[in-house]
Amino acid sequence: MTIVYASICRVRDATCLVEATSIEYKGNVAQIMTVLVEHLRDHEELCQDGERKTFVHRNDASSEDWFSNIVTDAWCAATNTDLGDRGSGAEHYFHVYRKDAVFYCCLGDDGDYKDQKV
Repeated sequence: MTIVYASICRVRDATCLVEATSIEYKGNVAQIMTVLVEHLRDHEELCQDGERKTFVHRNDASSEDWFSNIVTDAWCAATNTDLGDRGSGAEHYFHVYRKDAVFYCCLGDDGDYKDQKV
């Protein structure tokens, strides 16, 4: 698995303290991660202290879940496109670990997310 993007954020205000990305990667993952962390901050039951979660977004799926809506809205806003312009088949794996008032986050490119220890 390659880590494409990583960040560390405070839980209380969702502020990104540090982030890093691979040079080859072009995209709006930082904005999406910010929205994800803000949502997790406001909905504590989704990722409690000590928990690891993986949120999956598939571009070709028409989903009604909150995370797919976040990614789709952020993608469309950042690229000035509509829903019909999304790439087909692409998947994004957002891994989050919450510990001691900090979110440790990354975007991985490996489809076998159930066996990952990020």
